[in-house]
Amino acid sequence: MKIEDFIRPDLLDIKPYSAARDEFVANSQNLVMLDANENNLAEQYNRYPSSNQLELRNAMAQKLNVLAPQIMFGNGSDEVIDLIIRLFAAPFQDSMIVCEPTYGMYRVTAKLNGVKVLDIPLNDSFEPDLTAIKSSSAKLLWICNPNNPTGNVLKPSQIADIVESFKGIVVVDEAYIDFCKENSVVSLIEKYPSLIVIQTFSKAKGLAGLRLGYAIANSATIAWLLAIKPPYSINSYTYTTALRQLQDNNWKQWITKINLEKERVVKALEGMPIVNKVFPSAANFILFEVENANELYQYLIEQGVVIRSRNKQIKSTLRVTIGTKKENDLFLKNLKEWQTN
Repeated sequence: MKIEDFIRPDLLDIKPYSAARDEFVANSQNLVMLDANENNLAEQYNRYPSSNQLELRNAMAQKLNVLAPQIMFGNGSDEVIDLIIRLFAAPFQDSMIVCEPTYGMYRVTAKLNGVKVLDIPLNDSFEPDLTAIKSSSAKLLWICNPNNPTGNVLKPSQIADIVESFKGIVVVDEAYIDFCKENSVVSLIEKYPSLIVIQTFSKAKGLAGLRLGYAIANSATIAWLLAIKPPYSINSYTYTTALRQLQDNNWKQWITKINLEKERVVKALEGMPIVNKVFPSAANFILFEVENANELYQYLIEQGVVIRSRNKQIKSTLRVTIGTKKENDLFLKNLKEWQTN
């Protein structure tokens, strides 16, 4: 297959915006740059940021064992999601598959782009319906893995089966994959040109406030995504901070601590009579089923503890993020007090 077979026909002749500075990036330290109408009297953040994020792409490529041309950074994963939909799905013509319950921005972004959403719900094990997916003519399929809000994870072999069964582009959102790295499908991008993987700095890497996500795919797909991407969507502070975070590797220690805290919170929840079920989670959150979920949710808010109600997606469920030990203790304390009332 050729990736061009999936791209919107009206975008096949697009010419990407070219920043003149890109032509001189190797020698920019020795040049007087008067090309971009910047305020050269200012001294900090007066220059436009890198438009190609080459140093960061090289650093991330080494971490993932891929090539720099196989990576594109966006202003959060949400920009990456938007660019993928815009590149492949023609407004008011094409459709994409969303497997509920899952991350809500897939559906929101589809609406904003005039793309129809086909609902193929997850089965009772929170896994995609392969038979229904195989028979679909949609252009895009979204798989969140580990899935939000359920927390379950599909193995790479399961993802491969989905990619081989679906006739369009499969996007695997690995926002939480750092918590279970062995399940990443980045290694499959060479084998499957129709596969795009999304990852982020917002979760395990601890930089949610800086908004940085990235797509990993074969180089031809990334080249097309870069062709429609705004050139300066990654600001300079985000760029340098993310590069430092990759080099420092501080976040790897956080993963161990978060997973240990998750085990402790799971054990505590399982010992509470009011909790009917705690769903297995490969992410940094826990989905649990409880009687009177709406009332408990409101009670926790009144005590100053905010979690998420997933009651509309999965009956009687709440989702709690694993926080610090102090935050987790407060959450559990309030659950126990609710239980005794």
